[in-house]
Amino acid sequence: MRFGKYLKVARKYNGITAHELGQLVSTTGQYITQTEQSKLKAPNRAMAHKLAEALNVNPAELWGIAALERYREWCMKEGIDPENAHTFFQAAKFDRKKASQKMSKYKALK
Repeated sequence: MRFGKYLKVARKYNGITAHELGQLVSTTGQYITQTEQSKLKAPNRAMAHKLAEALNVNPAELWGIAALERYREWCMKEGIDPENAHTFFQAAKFDRKKASQKMSKYKALK
């Protein structure tokens, strides 16, 4: 499930407006609405935690959905198939320089 859809469902389940949720997490209703519509990227960990607390949902679950969406967006931006991106990181053992080199080679093959 996309983060925005999950956020909207959780917000409506709690019976609050986007404006009210925005106030609870120190942001605007417009930010909430645009996030729900996937016009903005999924929030960072701190904002996901605030949203989870305001919506009475598990913070780890909400952050997991946000993190997965952010990961997929990053892969698409880099031109990498999200399903195979893990091979770059495994091969590079999370060494950013090596991972970057592997991505360059992968892109060259495309």
